[in-house]
Amino acid sequence: MYFPREMGLKRSQCSNPADFKRYVRMMADKTACYTSLYGFSEKKWNGYRMMFDYQSAIIDRAWWDFDGMDDPQVKTDAAELINRLDGAVLAVATGRGFHIHQVFKESVTEDRWPTELVRYQREMAKDLPTLDCIGTVDRLCRIPNTINPKRGRWCVVIDAKAFAANPHDYKIPKRPEPSLMHLDPFGEHTSTFSLVKWVHNNPPEEVRHEVETSFGDIVGSETIPIMPCLDSIHTSNPANHVRVALGQHLMESLRNFADPSHMSKEEKKVCIDQAVEFIKPLGWRDFKEGITRNHLASIVEMKGTPSCKWFVGKGMCKGKCWRYDGSVAL
Repeated sequence: MYFPREMGLKRSQCSNPADFKRYVRMMADKTACYTSLYGFSEKKWNGYRMMFDYQSAIIDRAWWDFDGMDDPQVKTDAAELINRLDGAVLAVATGRGFHIHQVFKESVTEDRWPTELVRYQREMAKDLPTLDCIGTVDRLCRIPNTINPKRGRWCVVIDAKAFAANPHDYKIPKRPEPSLMHLDPFGEHTSTFSLVKWVHNNPPEEVRHEVETSFGDIVGSETIPIMPCLDSIHTSNPANHVRVALGQHLMESLRNFADPSHMSKEEKKVCIDQAVEFIKPLGWRDFKEGITRNHLASIVEMKGTPSCKWFVGKGMCKGKCWRYDGSVAL
């Protein structure tokens, strides 16, 4: 476990193990406790405060989140993933689902590794329908052996091997089990799995995205290209950052890349109307037009779509495509 790292939903900076343990000891039975998946080696100024540079993450593990504890398929999928993995594999029952950690033999830090990490995690979890998300360099995750107050359940360490052998009959402890504390994924573990070796043995396939006359996604009278990293907009419940990135991309395209400060209120309203018409048929289960319009009213004031580096950091990049901007090596 590397330090410094982030703690809590407000992403406070935690510089050492003693502070980490003190936080967990004080808050474990009172509130949902989170930490960044990784430690960081550098900070940067974000315009109002110093924060960790996510591209400096010390990547020492892979991570998968399965959501839906009451769905039998979740246990099946989590067990299947565990059986696919090598080395030190640790599991946590979160009260909502499962977190699976795979510790690496050696950590990696260079710019290329966030992309390779995402590629590896996607490959290993292929065809597992209840996977909710994977590890990215900015990811927060639940700290084991702490309470989930919304569900009234504890987030507890479980025996990954025993669970994978019989997932539907495995008894998940209702509270932290002292005999399983050595399996805490944030403890000390030696592993035989090397991400470096896996990447060497499994080079990425070259991805080509041809730009055609029609891009297929039409907003009103406009034809807008939707890059591959936004494919997850077609799921029933995209993450908030995916929705915001889609909104930014739609607005940038609809206004023909003009500066929003040069647009009239009427022009902005037209963009919002057309963006709503694009989003409405996507079938998001919590779609509410009024709320969507309110969010788009803020997004329309933003100048651009996030960079490729941002998409890579969020684990959304599918490989170099027509929209590549050179902000990160791909």
